[in-house]
Amino acid sequence: MNKQDIFKIIDDSCEVSKKTAFKIFDHPEWDGNEVYASDLLTSILTDMNFEVERGIADLPTAFRATKKFGEGGPNIGFIGEYDALRDFKHACGHHMQTPAIISAVDALIPYITENNINCTLTVYGTPAEETFGGKIIMMEKGCFKELDIALASHATQDTASISGPSYGLFTFKVEVIGKSSHAASYPHIGRSALDTLILAFNGIEFMREHTKDNVRMHYSIDEGTGPTNAVHPKAKATICVRSRESSALPDLEKRLRNILKGACLMCETKIKIKKNPVYLCQMPNEVLRQLSYDNFELLDIEKINREVIPAGGSTDFGNVSTVVPSILVKLPFCTAPTHSKEWIKAGKTDAAVKCMQDSAKTLAGIAFDLLSNPSLVDEAKKSFIEQSKYN
Repeated sequence: MNKQDIFKIIDDSCEVSKKTAFKIFDHPEWDGNEVYASDLLTSILTDMNFEVERGIADLPTAFRATKKFGEGGPNIGFIGEYDALRDFKHACGHHMQTPAIISAVDALIPYITENNINCTLTVYGTPAEETFGGKIIMMEKGCFKELDIALASHATQDTASISGPSYGLFTFKVEVIGKSSHAASYPHIGRSALDTLILAFNGIEFMREHTKDNVRMHYSIDEGTGPTNAVHPKAKATICVRSRESSALPDLEKRLRNILKGACLMCETKIKIKKNPVYLCQMPNEVLRQLSYDNFELLDIEKINREVIPAGGSTDFGNVSTVVPSILVKLPFCTAPTHSKEWIKAGKTDAAVKCMQDSAKTLAGIAFDLLSNPSLVDEAKKSFIEQSKYN
């Protein structure tokens, strides 16, 4: 078997991948509650004779599926997502990821068996990328460290590329407690939780002037507005801060906490802060990057961007890239920006199927290269060690 034979198997299984992805699309789930998607995917992997562990890392919808061939050899990991955006369906294309991975590993199995290759294929199902970062919790509980290589894919606009350095990110869930009163009759008695947030947001705007260009800050009020003639006794907000440098996040967090503390002092209110897991910046790997471009070319993809372009957002795959040589390939899907209504509308189109097929072929092609030439695994590890010095 050669690589084209593997690509043909992926083409022949197109209907199966399509049905699986479309079922996930029609049942959007998020925030660790991806029960339908997780059950569907693990059932398929079980039927493929993978050893499936459900509910790993104390996350009910996370899973690990492994298939071992012979003794020793590299452990090639495939990392898949299946969560939707909260209340906004599959506007980021995650419904395509794990079906593409399953198609890729299914096509690799005959090649591995025919050539008696010693290796392990591992499929990780990872929930809640869009909310609390399931991979972060999984990594903290020991997942991914057994892998020699981690491969993942994501839909993008009209140009195939490799995900560049992503933003590191931390998020605060904030609850401010004040004191209610009539805003006209007894304003001197009340202590406004809403005013506290407004002051804090202004503080963030002033802080914005004194940060590096690669820092981004966002906030929203989750709860706290009400009648204008009442002092608001409670308000909730979400605040997130990003940086291209993971090392900068602790200082940014310290400054943000001081702003929140100062706002509370001015309003004589109290505050509760819950910090979500920290998303780290994604580390590049030059060896895996080159293999990705080689496979893009084999697929005759019309547009390929070879520049190292920093990712526009944050991903918990960045955390995975700090413990194992990793690559996130991006395949054309929809020309509109991600997290848009256009992406939802395109979720069950021919473009979605093509993106999924190209994703499966690219990942299978990279794995084929690594398994047929094990020295590439060693080179990827050397690149990982070298890059770790700068992150």
